[in-house]
Amino acid sequence: MTKQGRKEAHGYLELHSSTIAAATKNPDTTDKLMQAARLAMYENPALSRCEPSTILRALVEAGRLGLIPGSLGHCYLIPRGRRASLEMGYRGYIWLAHQSNIWPIEAEVVREGDRFEVMQGTSKALVHQPSFDGGDPTAFYAIATIRKGQFSDKVFVVMTAGEVAEIRDRFAKSNQSWSENFVEMGKKTAIRRLVKNLPVSSRLQTALTIDGVEQKTDEEVKASELIEMEPEPINQPEEEIDMVLDAETVQ
Repeated sequence: MTKQGRKEAHGYLELHSSTIAAATKNPDTTDKLMQAARLAMYENPALSRCEPSTILRALVEAGRLGLIPGSLGHCYLIPRGRRASLEMGYRGYIWLAHQSNIWPIEAEVVREGDRFEVMQGTSKALVHQPSFDGGDPTAFYAIATIRKGQFSDKVFVVMTAGEVAEIRDRFAKSNQSWSENFVEMGKKTAIRRLVKNLPVSSRLQTALTIDGVEQKTDEEVKASELIEMEPEPINQPEEEIDMVLDAETVQ
């Protein structure tokens, strides 16, 4: 998009910055989100071609989670057709899990040549000794420690590289992150599968819900583009971003 196009998108966000402020309840965080959006549109012109209200919605979602897109790799603004979505990074899941007394939480890739042993059943165990030979990925795993007072319990999930590749093949065309960062996305996929079955905070549950990675196939993205051929009024955001009106910021 041209510089003029970015300027119009910036203007839309400025006009509705109060919607972002309602999500963050923090002026400094609101300013950081606005700056993150400007930087993201500058670095990725395709984002400026998205409907402005979808960029606004993604910023509201980030504000509710207490995350800044692009900051520390916690989350990102991703264009998908005419819609922008908030995509979580695996570091964002780790940070949110910490808020749920699930820490540490980590994800790793297993490569050819590594020693990797998994024991299931009543005595579960996982051993990973990297060879550092730089072989191709063979598996991904995520481990979490659930803390309950003075007690703690470790849980883990393992996914083969083939399982992760199947997810990649389904979403790669509509999500460039898969082609650019397979290992990072593999770690994130393992963490997502792990935390879905853990006692997590509402923030982390929200992150799982809004994360754009596994929500739409290419066909669904194309359908949304057809539905949104008519631009929406510049002075009316999408129901003032119903996520702000329907729910308070999660603490």
